Amino acid sequence: YTGTANFLSLGTIFAAISVSTITFGGEQVNYWRESAAGLRTVPYFIAKWIIEFPNIVLASCFFWLAFQIRFPNTNSGGALFLFFFSVYWWAWSLGYLLSTLVSPEKVFLLGVLAAILLAVAFSGTNPTLTEVDDMSPAVSWLWSCSGTRWLLEAFYVSQVEYYETVPSGPLEGEPYMNVAAGLDTYGYNIDNFERSIKGLWWCGLGYGVVAMLVMMNSNRDKKK
Repeated sequence: YTGTANFLSLGTIFAAISVSTITFGGEQVNYWRESAAGLRTVPYFIAKWIIEFPNIVLASCFFWLAFQIRFPNTNSGGALFLFFFSVYWWAWSLGYLLSTLVSPEKVFLLGVLAAILLAVAFSGTNPTLTEVDDMSPAVSWLWSCSGTRWLLEAFYVSQVEYYETVPSGPLEGEPYMNVAAGLDTYGYNIDNFERSIKGLWWCGLGYGVVAMLVMMNSNRDKKK
């Protein structure tokens, strides 16, 4: 499940970045010109974010549909869609942020670097969340700001929850498989699906706000 979730993180990040970076990166010159004429960054940014919301929903549907057909999902279809929707929300905002940091020619290269870095270093698998908890708060906060950390836990616990007790039959409700060992290995909590989904949404909101602040305070000479 962790391997599948890591693959999903790479796939969704690449897919979201390839679209969302164009939102602001593709019209930088227009934005600078309009800013010089009095355009305010905050309403402009929020309006573009709202307009792209249906695209986030649609992209989530495509991933969800393909996964629902081919993957033996042990949770409900609704929970799986909520998972993909939350992941796309976060990854889309990551694309916004990257497009405000570098030029359009370099943003895809930075996107590859960001996706690999988040999936490898800040996913909560190596080091595990248990090991992260033992680190200094000056360092451990980086994992809380990483969408992949919340993505992996949300996916893992949503799938292994099915195996806690016998789902049906004469022994329904009886202990089924020992899922505690895997949870303890990574430092996950079986009840953390909703918390992890909220973590993805907070990360997406945070990345979006940072992207907006970068837009407001960068390239001021080009907005005159």
